[in-house]
Amino acid sequence: MMSSTASPSRIWWSAVRRSACNERGIMASSMSSEARAGISDLLPRSTARPVADSVLDLIGATPLIELSRAVPHDEGATIFVKHEGYNPGGSLRDRTLLEILNCASGSGLLKAGDEIVLAGANNSAISAALIAHSRGYRVRVFHPRDGDRRLLKLLMETGARLSRSPRGEGLEGAREAAVAYASEGADRIFIDGTRREATVGAFRAIARELIQALGDTRLGGVVTSVSTGAAFRHLAQALREHNPEIEVAGVMIEAPEERRALYDDVAPDQRPTTDDLKEVRGELIQIAEIEAWRMRGQIARREGVLLGPKGAAAVLGALQIRHAVPPGQAIVALSIDGGQRYLSATPTEIAEALAH
Repeated sequence: MMSSTASPSRIWWSAVRRSACNERGIMASSMSSEARAGISDLLPRSTARPVADSVLDLIGATPLIELSRAVPHDEGATIFVKHEGYNPGGSLRDRTLLEILNCASGSGLLKAGDEIVLAGANNSAISAALIAHSRGYRVRVFHPRDGDRRLLKLLMETGARLSRSPRGEGLEGAREAAVAYASEGADRIFIDGTRREATVGAFRAIARELIQALGDTRLGGVVTSVSTGAAFRHLAQALREHNPEIEVAGVMIEAPEERRALYDDVAPDQRPTTDDLKEVRGELIQIAEIEAWRMRGQIARREGVLLGPKGAAAVLGALQIRHAVPPGQAIVALSIDGGQRYLSATPTEIAEALAH
């Protein structure tokens, strides 16, 4: 449990101070016309970027990809994937952790040389480590001894230090250990990367990118995977300012308890509530685990696009709401990360089922 001597201001996002954080849109700048001169016409100009001063400049402006082969193309709205796996850290969490760390730094709670402390070897931890080393922070991650090991090697490659929390206590135990550790030093700060109230600006940036990329095509629907519900909630709210009638859905993968961590890397108390669903006015769709993996393979083979199972589940959700969106409009499935992180993570029984 958290030490009684812990300073509340150091437990960042346990008590959110949204007033300290201005909305941040994370967009890559376009190459100037002068810089384009001399580039071969064989290079699509829309993909050209200036030289980045930092890897952080590459966060955001992720591609929007039309699915033209993996899903029926002549029935209703066009389905697109917003592929957040193209962020430098490989997931949408690059955006949210950059916003959180910018707010902590701007508020004076975080400075170069400090140690960032997180719970769980997940996308948030990898993104935090990527950003931290560009800013001169240290990173320590607490992870259960019996927790999912899929991202441990990648996390260690970032230079983060790993501490193990006791078996049987799950992410809740890892979080308690991380908070206690952070409270013991003035140069340590606990970052809760899953705190959905902390990331409004990141999702508003995605909304702007979608609207700008689609141009004259009306966005009639959006589907996200659901863990904390941040994307489901904030993206829906931002897009409804543009189209109040937009169809919104969230998907969750149905899987045995022993595989939940593969798809849902948050503690139970951080999952969305029934009130959240009512506020968003969205539909929650359950996707069978085998169907998510099957769609993932289908998109890879037919489109050449590698999604994670949650991104593939979002595409299945898009197909389910397609009847409610007029033809000629767009439905966007948000893929939170890339499929490379799951190449060695296919559950045995799922792999066997897909082989037949």
